Amino acid sequence: MATIAAHLSVDALRERYVSSSNAREARHFHTIWLLAKGHTLGEVAEMTSFGQRWIGEVCSRLCILEGFSGHAEQANIRVRRYGGRNVPYAQAAE
Repeated sequence: MATIAAHLSVDALRERYVSSSNAREARHFHTIWLLAKGHTLGEVAEMTSFGQRWIGEVCSRLCILEGFSGHAEQANIRVRRYGGRNVPYAQAAE
């Protein structure tokens, strides 16, 4: 299961999601907020209608930025499985 590093609190992520004026940024924060609340990648995919590959990419990039390569690898598994792309270990999916 992919996890999100606790850099921002769940409440702070929700606030950024709700207050964002940029639609793309809001989608990213919404996805990250749901993952931070403890929902699985599959559950978030159902709730948001986003593909697991896309959610895995967002999660992977965030984890690499935060320095959590192990968590990024969990997200990269989804990218490999559902996106058909080979993402090198400890690198962000793009």
